[in-house]
Amino acid sequence: MVLQQKSDLNSSVMGQKLDTLKKVAQHFKETRAMMARLYDLYKDVIRGSLMKEFNYRNILEVPRLDKVVINSCVGEATQDSKKLQTVIDELTAITGQKPVVTTAKKVNCAV
Repeated sequence: MVLQQKSDLNSSVMGQKLDTLKKVAQHFKETRAMMARLYDLYKDVIRGSLMKEFNYRNILEVPRLDKVVINSCVGEATQDSKKLQTVIDELTAITGQKPVVTTAKKVNCAV
């Protein structure tokens, strides 16, 4: 009886872990599909229009994006953590990635 309960518990825990892994895999596939879609747009449309506009003769002359950094200064987050969570949720919705939160020693935001 005890062994049966342990095996049922183990199978339910494994089932929950499997469901979580499936969700993570689905999110990864969607993110990769979005990145591939944006890269295809760059390759097919943007790169060609840049070559025509600036009279580039070689594809390697066309500028490329290496990294995109989004910075958000939330000075009010020191008093209210809900505002910080709201900004995190909005940046996650915009970029498709969870932002890395770093706090400054001194707030230097221009309003």
